[in-house]
Amino acid sequence: MAAFPQDLKFGLRMLLRRPLLTAGISLSLALGIGANSAVFSLVDAILFRPMNIGDSSRLVSLYTSDYSGSQYSASSFPDFVDFRDRSNVFENVAAFTEISTTLRSENYADRTDGVLVSGNYFDLLDVKAARGRTFHAEEDQTPGTHPVIVISHKLWQTRFAGDPSLIGKTIFLNNNNFTIIGITPETFTGTDLGRSPEIFVPMQMYVQVGLEPGFITSRGIRMFSVLGRLRSDVSEDQAQTSLNLLAGQLAAAYPDHWKERNQEPRKISVIAERYARVRPEVRSVLMGLAGLFTTLTALVLLIACSNISNMLLARATARQREMAVRTALGASRGRLIRQLLTESLQLSLIGSVLGILLAPICIKLLIAAFLPGSTTELPFDIGIDQRVILLTLGIGLFTGLIFGLVPALHASKSDLNLAMKDESSVMQTGRRRFGMRNLFVITQISASLLLMIVAGLFVRSLQKAQQVDLGYNVDNVLTVRPDAEFLDNRDTGPQLVFYNQVLERIRTLPGVEAVSLADFIPSGGGLRRSTISVENYTPRTNENMDVRIGVVAPDYFRTMGMTLTTGREFLEHDKDGAPRTAIVNESLARRYWPGENALGKHLTLGGSKRQPLEVIGVVNDATAYIFEKDASPFLYLPLLQNPSLGMTLHVRSKGDPMALLSPVRNEIEALGQNVVLRDPKPLSEPLNDSLLSLRLASTLTGIFGLLALALAMVGIFAVVNYSTTRRTREIGIRMAVGAQRADILHMIMKEGLFIVVAGVVVGLLLAFVSARLIASFLFADAGSDMSVYVVIALLQIAIAMLACFIPAYKATKIDPTEALRHD
Repeated sequence: MAAFPQDLKFGLRMLLRRPLLTAGISLSLALGIGANSAVFSLVDAILFRPMNIGDSSRLVSLYTSDYSGSQYSASSFPDFVDFRDRSNVFENVAAFTEISTTLRSENYADRTDGVLVSGNYFDLLDVKAARGRTFHAEEDQTPGTHPVIVISHKLWQTRFAGDPSLIGKTIFLNNNNFTIIGITPETFTGTDLGRSPEIFVPMQMYVQVGLEPGFITSRGIRMFSVLGRLRSDVSEDQAQTSLNLLAGQLAAAYPDHWKERNQEPRKISVIAERYARVRPEVRSVLMGLAGLFTTLTALVLLIACSNISNMLLARATARQREMAVRTALGASRGRLIRQLLTESLQLSLIGSVLGILLAPICIKLLIAAFLPGSTTELPFDIGIDQRVILLTLGIGLFTGLIFGLVPALHASKSDLNLAMKDESSVMQTGRRRFGMRNLFVITQISASLLLMIVAGLFVRSLQKAQQVDLGYNVDNVLTVRPDAEFLDNRDTGPQLVFYNQVLERIRTLPGVEAVSLADFIPSGGGLRRSTISVENYTPRTNENMDVRIGVVAPDYFRTMGMTLTTGREFLEHDKDGAPRTAIVNESLARRYWPGENALGKHLTLGGSKRQPLEVIGVVNDATAYIFEKDASPFLYLPLLQNPSLGMTLHVRSKGDPMALLSPVRNEIEALGQNVVLRDPKPLSEPLNDSLLSLRLASTLTGIFGLLALALAMVGIFAVVNYSTTRRTREIGIRMAVGAQRADILHMIMKEGLFIVVAGVVVGLLLAFVSARLIASFLFADAGSDMSVYVVIALLQIAIAMLACFIPAYKATKIDPTEALRHD
């Protein structure tokens, strides 16, 4: 250690003596490490970054299984009460559910995202109000008696301009007065990744925020997330065992709500909060993607290290005389290796620091690349924190040892006599060292080809997903949700009058081809499900009779570009008092009436005592979720017979749909109802958002693939150029005895072709194996698309041979006379 400062000083002098080489190595390493840092930050933000709350080490999420098959579903409020009161493994248990409310003032109304929370929600999370206070226990005891709310720091700043006197003031929320009692800390963004609530409402005020009276009393309404804090003497396994017993007790007490289709008790899952920040079934997919991206960035770093090792090998050759002199003066081989590794670690430290500085730029480019022109924002914050910096520095130092070890071993093992006579350049053209350089380049080519093929498979997968026949036409359709006080009321009469007036006015606008309403947006999520019973149909044992349901206005299918295969659309006379009607999709018709005409058939919604629905039409299947393999049974109901809250306007235009937003707003405002238009967007946007993960994968792999290709081409150019430079005398002799320039070109290109083909063969083998591993992330059968393998392999060979051609052509210009004098 006494000589270590001397090694550092000498290493720094050597790096400064060759600034171009130092810059090239540092930049190569910075690109590899910067890419790794960016991906680490992304993965950390999604999967591992802790919430900004108090002690979360004993926090767990509780899930209950659902009869439809999901093991990790929400719970009902009575379930939460049982978890809280009938289990002795928790210090505290809290429940919450998402709500969407309308915040109004004299001349302004806007939808706000919020959560309905049990009174102990903030106490459980150990979150104190930044201003004011959080809820008291008595404010969550009796229904509708304590109209108080806590708002987020963001809402305080954006909606109320940071008013310091806001605490104690009253706001109008969903037609009810609420008093603001507290503001959350700026760092608190809720407990669900990707969703930052703006308003927190006590559970017992659920009716005042627009929920049905039975929302917290029915065991069939399972919409609550449950968090618990374990007692200090209870482990997760002990809690799981206790809740397994409770599940059996609940199944015995409430068989209609606590048994699966196979009559087994529903399951309760206890999962540590740090693993439940993303829903468990989604987390497994994200962990797979995180592993994939980490592997890809590791390959980029491997290519960069191979490149650097080649550069250092060339540098080691030039320093053999220096190493011989140091050996002659008494330096041991270990001392030489330590000196060279010190220089490598200095290079890795420089590259790591540059990589950390490049990482935020990589993150910004990444976001811009896979969200081009979209109004969607990332639902989480990606930043370089202390853990990522430490991990990056650790990887940098480790790679410094790896890429510096081989050159250090080589340089420290030179022949003393030959080196002192300066004959190493003549004598050391053997196969072994050149084979090592070839091995590095073959590694680069195979790794870059693997990355390029993986990128090609994801791009092809995205193309196939975008070419899917959705069953409806997403082009030129504007969707927007009218929002007004009376639209939140249970009295449906004014709603229907308003909606009819809106449809009549918008139909007359220039550029409008069709207009309708629906309580859902295709590919936008949030579709309702209901169990049905079908006339003259006996379900099989444990058969799932659930179907998706949507309420639509007349002319909906024409607006959406869907095709009625038989029957008719809903008309104005399909209203309350007329025979109840429904339109089904082809999947539902095939399932329950195979080979028959579905028109005139009857079905009933589960639990409904109203008149059965008569099928008046069959419409083509439409893809609700693009990654579904098969269309699900879908039941469409007429708006006039099934008034629904939160209808969305669908307007088909002849051109840009967003150009209609202003005329649509003017027509609706002309009705004089103080209506606010919420979430205006093209119908294509939810579809694009559903492809976000695939677009992210395509972008990431594409960027890494191109970066790897560039590094590999630099590597093969350097090797062939080094080889031709070392063989200058040999080439001169060959030309002196009659070799033609074409012969020299052929000889060098053949040598380069061997390296390229070897790398491509290895890369193809790795790509075939990798395609099987990532098949679950690809759309349809994109992994077996042979055109991707062939095209990218040929492209790689062509670019690599171009990299070989430049030094080969340069070699043909060697003057034999000058070459023969070359040492």
